[in-house]
Order: sequence, then C-alpha cells, then structure tokens
Amino acid sequence: MKEMVNRILNAIVAHEPESLPMADTYTAMENVKAAALPMMACFRVFTGIRQMGMVFADPVQNSVFFYADMDENGNDTLLYARYVMEEGRIAELEVNLIRARGDAGFQYSPNEVKDIPESWLKPIPEGQRCTRDELLAVADYIYTGKAKQFPYPIADDCFLMENGSMVKENPDYAEAMWGSEAAKLPRTKEGLVCIP
Repeated sequence: MKEMVNRILNAIVAHEPESLPMADTYTAMENVKAAALPMMACFRVFTGIRQMGMVFADPVQNSVFFYADMDENGNDTLLYARYVMEEGRIAELEVNLIRARGDAGFQYSPNEVKDIPESWLKPIPEGQRCTRDELLAVADYIYTGKAKQFPYPIADDCFLMENGSMVKENPDYAEAMWGSEAAKLPRTKEGLVCIP
C-alpha cells in the first residue's frame, strides 16, 4: 500500500504519469473532472513533497486514500488522492489540488499535515468503534446532505479540522462573527482562535 503511494507521489514530482502501472481501462479524475493522466495538472506543477499526511486503506472498497503538502514552485498546495488497485494495476485514480486563494477568512495551513492530533493515532477501544454502516451514515450527511440532521450528537469540545490542520481564525474576525463568545474559545500559540 505505502509503496504504491510513494510510487504515485514520485511519478507526480518527476512529471512521469507514464511510469504508473495503469489498467488498460482506467478512471482518472482531477478536481472532480475526468482527465487522462498526461493531461492532469498534478503531473506538471509539483516540484517536491514537503510533508506526507496519513494513508487510509478501505479493504471493502479496495481503495487507498492519502494526502500530502506538496511544493508547487515554492508554494504549499494540498494534494488529496484516492486510488483503487485491480490485479496489480491502478484502475481508479482521483486527485484533488487545494491551493490558498485568499477567498475565505479561515487559515490555510497545509504545512501542518504532519501535526496529527495524538488522539487520532490511538487505537479505538473495542465497543467504541463505529460500524461501517454508522460511518456511511455520517458520510451520507456530509457529502450528500440528504439526511435532515447529523445522525449523532456533536460534543461541545469538538473542533473543525480542514485542509491540513484545525480551522483557526484571526481573533478580531472571530469576535465580529461570534461576539463575546469568541473570547471563550481556545487559541493556538500564535493567538489564533480555534473554530468549534
């Protein structure tokens, strides 16, 4: 699994999509659009790998998901990717590139992909693990919006994570959005407000 992740990332940085073992007929997507590998921007723009994120395997769907902070000519770009292997070849490859565009108030911290919360790395005790059906119900709510409400209660101390790290905001902006409640929210060592 990890070997193929490295092989994909190395092909991307080397600008060599032809080096990947693709199935005779494969599905490839970049930023939610169908594309042949040689036409994908990810095989042309990256100059290195800054930080590797985590790798997740789903043996039921035979897919692997991973993410990394990539060097795009001196700038950070997040790369999220998913692939499916069939008979030793890549049958599906989906890639998404996320660049800082300055069009939102939230902090963009792709260089923090290495700073994984310690609680994420601990095994979930027996009896506390979600079933696959429960996880699919959460995914259905997040990705399709068909459910009327989130199927599980959200803890008061739950915080939003996105694009490489916990979502953080400038204290002045947070105060404008939430008023005096913003003062009660935890802050990073840089003084940014963590968004619940």
